[in-house]
Amino acid sequence: LSLIGSSLILYTLYRDRLRKRRQPRQDLSSSSSPSPPKPHTSFHRLLTGVAVFNIILSVGFTLGPLPTPAEYGAYYPFGIGTIATCNFQGFLLQVGSGSFAYSAMLMVYYLCVVRWNISETTISRRIEPILHAFPISFHLGTAIAALSTGHFNPSSGVCWMGVYPPGCNIEGGGTECQRGTPYDRLFGFGFVFVPQAVYSVLI
Repeated sequence: LSLIGSSLILYTLYRDRLRKRRQPRQDLSSSSSPSPPKPHTSFHRLLTGVAVFNIILSVGFTLGPLPTPAEYGAYYPFGIGTIATCNFQGFLLQVGSGSFAYSAMLMVYYLCVVRWNISETTISRRIEPILHAFPISFHLGTAIAALSTGHFNPSSGVCWMGVYPPGCNIEGGGTECQRGTPYDRLFGFGFVFVPQAVYSVLI
């Protein structure tokens, strides 16, 4: 449902953009001085960001446990994938979680408009670039960092932040981690849980 809803948002925004582009041509036949169509605002562009990142997140979750490496069958019996497919799903989920960041940035936009009465021109020129830069840079950057350090592993039914074999990050467990590091919990808190908590407060 989330995938369908986000796709409909993108379709509606695209259709509306096409309609506004065609509006001047229609006005020329009925008016000698047509007014140009209003361009898409910061709101539309931020909403596009929410939808795009949510589609990425939805695709990642739709894959379910299937990308889990088949060789991990002793721990995860539903996996039919490889290390590469597990990395792929983890990358999608970490990047796609930027949809929550974009939702928070949308709330910041409303704060600027409603509470502080900042003009659309000022927002689009000075504030909007920051509102786009944070979700994209943080979630893409953390996804690359987790991928390069082998932290995308089966965790709670999907491949996201984790270690393999399970429990190897427990002190005194006696099992050496084959993928990920004993500091996996720091990755999880820093890359997932803390940002989500901040987004929840903003939303």
